[in-house]
Amino acid sequence: MSRIKTKNLKSRFQFRVYDEDEFNLLTRAIEQNKDKFYSLNDLIKYFALIGADKMIGDHALNQSINFSEIRRHLESIDNRLENIEGEQRMNFIETKTELLAGQAISNLNTNLLRKSTGINLNNYTPEWKYSSHNEYELEKIKKETRGDLLNGRK
Repeated sequence: MSRIKTKNLKSRFQFRVYDEDEFNLLTRAIEQNKDKFYSLNDLIKYFALIGADKMIGDHALNQSINFSEIRRHLESIDNRLENIEGEQRMNFIETKTELLAGQAISNLNTNLLRKSTGINLNNYTPEWKYSSHNEYELEKIKKETRGDLLNGRK
């Protein structure tokens, strides 16, 4: 790359170093790299350009970090929503199981009573009609119905 002539320069930059640590850092960097450049101005310009490029890259990196953080939060929200959806499905299955088991037992009892005894069910009190007598059978029917719902059979 050819050097720009001084008369064609439209802008120039100048800086001062007021801190001893910064001066020492800059001096060490100049000593290590002075043989790679034609002049001290070229060396300092290179340092400034590298620093500017790094600052722009850091800004882009910070933005990508922000996007990755947003992405991570959205993924955690998606996971929570999937868990809620699964819980709702299980609650629906449990509720439907309870209803179907109750309906099945009620229909069975009604049909058996009518067929075997010819009984009129309207003559009895609600406490007598609706109290449970055998919990084991009820739980067995609920478990079978729950399994059928989970496997998509009903």
